Amino acid sequence: GAVIHINTGSPHALATAETPRTPDAWPPLDDALLVDSTFVSNTARLNGKYVPGKYIVGINGRFRTSVHDCVFSQNVAYKQNTNNQQNPALMLLRGGPYNITQTTFAENNAGDNGWGGGLGMADTAHPVEISRSTFRGNMAKIGGAIHVWKTNPTSGNAQPWAKAQFLPDVDLVLKEVVFESNTAYSGGGAIFADDAASLGSSITIDTNVIFENNTAVAGTNSVHRGNTKFALSECQP
Repeated sequence: GAVIHINTGSPHALATAETPRTPDAWPPLDDALLVDSTFVSNTARLNGKYVPGKYIVGINGRFRTSVHDCVFSQNVAYKQNTNNQQNPALMLLRGGPYNITQTTFAENNAGDNGWGGGLGMADTAHPVEISRSTFRGNMAKIGGAIHVWKTNPTSGNAQPWAKAQFLPDVDLVLKEVVFESNTAYSGGGAIFADDAASLGSSITIDTNVIFENNTAVAGTNSVHRGNTKFALSECQP
């Protein structure tokens, strides 16, 4: 994280075939609270160069996390990258539960090959719930506003800690969220979600979620869901 990185190490390395694939098997060990904070015009660089796979704020591990009344604006996690990786303003990796409320993600840029301009989430063990928040004018290769990822444990590129077949599904719940004028150079102008393990991760779009003027140059304009289950309720397309 260019500004903040909270990390409890690699707790999911403890996962085994005997571990129940439920959130209850991964209780949070501590609390993380981000309130009334503004992150504007930050870059994730090392020695003047943008670094692949980096982000502005990262929360990694078994934290019960609340993000409330915050602003992530005009941050650049990676522009000149050649690798396809998550490069959002806010990265949620493993752990949870996560609750994001009354927060704005505006004009953040993950670059021509970065994933998730505003928010990235990967291998989370508990649901991520976003409510009364706005994603506006964010840019990335895929998932202009949000990128959701579940690692394929059989992939040669999978991190040793992933063990996705032993972990709970990655679940995103949206309530009263506005997605406006987000852009993806490839797929998912607003949201790109992919369960590479095909184990049953999900997105629930519920209660007055609005998509307006989101653009994907070579894919689905608002939502690309890959292998991820998808539920809609009271949603304006």
